[in-house]
Amino acid sequence: MIENDCFGFIGFDTISKPNKYTEIDMQLLQVFAEMLSSIKLRNKQQQELIEAKDRALESDRLKSSFLANMSHELRTPLNGILGFSELMISMAKDQEFQEMASMINTSGKRLHRTLDMILDISRIEANKQVIKKQCFDLFEQLRQAVKLYYPLVQAKGLAINITKNEPYFPVCTDLDILDRIVDELIYNAIKCTEKGSITISTERLNKDNVPYFAIHVTDTGSGIPPEKINILFDAFRQVSEGLDRSHEGSGLGLALCRKYAELLGGWIGVASQFGQGSTFTLTIPEMQEDSIVVLEADSHSHISKIPEQLAAAKILLVDDDVIGNKMIRSMLKKQVQLDISRNGIDGMARLQSNDYDLLLLDINLQDSYSGLDMIKDIRKDPKLCNLPVVAITAYAMIGDRERFLDSGFTDYLSKPLSQSLLIQKITTQLASRMAE
Repeated sequence: MIENDCFGFIGFDTISKPNKYTEIDMQLLQVFAEMLSSIKLRNKQQQELIEAKDRALESDRLKSSFLANMSHELRTPLNGILGFSELMISMAKDQEFQEMASMINTSGKRLHRTLDMILDISRIEANKQVIKKQCFDLFEQLRQAVKLYYPLVQAKGLAINITKNEPYFPVCTDLDILDRIVDELIYNAIKCTEKGSITISTERLNKDNVPYFAIHVTDTGSGIPPEKINILFDAFRQVSEGLDRSHEGSGLGLALCRKYAELLGGWIGVASQFGQGSTFTLTIPEMQEDSIVVLEADSHSHISKIPEQLAAAKILLVDDDVIGNKMIRSMLKKQVQLDISRNGIDGMARLQSNDYDLLLLDINLQDSYSGLDMIKDIRKDPKLCNLPVVAITAYAMIGDRERFLDSGFTDYLSKPLSQSLLIQKITTQLASRMAE
């Protein structure tokens, strides 16, 4: 028997002469039957485990494929929304139209933010987040983070400031992850504050002979009811929920902050008085300085226009997205000579018949000749093998950048594009080519 099911029987017959089976004989037969049942049950359980593992792997594969596809399909239209609205803000002379463009840009950034948070949580849960040790001045990073929110702060009539009790605040941790946490805490404080101010302060701590640093983000907003504190860092939960919720958001931001803080070996907490504001505190341990990557200042980080000495450069853009192509042409208008091709075969033919200084290449092209096929042929061609090629793509999942660089691309830029970052990448590659 296996549980309540009978899967067979065994019998022993005496043929030549009558035999009386003893109690011990019967017990031995019973033990033998149970051994067969155990073997059968173990084989059944092993098969079920194999099938369950296969289903789990297939589920993970489908989930990863779905997230990658959704990321690509959302980033492509966001490229046009954010890119053109950024151009409209800078070009519009009428204040009303400028405000409309700013609203479009803000809405697009909100959608982009939600997409990134969903992908980030999936990345952490899959244990695919890589920690990079870096040393930097915390005050400077906080200043950069606050700077991004000046328009929103001014629009709400708020004040935001950083309290500094020393000239510099050097720390060592993962800069990208810290930026994401701080960005979310600042955004959350502004979102929940209708009047008053947001104050950011820092301090150094020591716990069990381990150095830590803490960042406090204090707002004069609505505060948090005591009964809601416990759910604040749960995914998809918010202080106000349902049809009458008072604040926008997906309910992922603070949950992601907690996961990132734990990833860095730290924690995040909140102290709040309902109706009077809140203070969120992020506490992170200092990373040891061995194997730390020290950041170097990017000389092109503030470039808003391609330098005149590079204006004669010829650039080819190969991308099947009509809206994206028009946007890039507008971003680079009169700065360089830009040719555009909408498929890889035509793009390759143009490279063969013209001398280009740089290629901007999409990955997913309409024809069967993809960007990966094209870069492979470029690196094999003696005439084109040294041509700088920047991947401009909506593939922005973890590992995509490394995969494309390993395939032969010189640099990588994920959609949606910003004008400043596009110009920075182009300037860097052109300057490097001219220096050869």
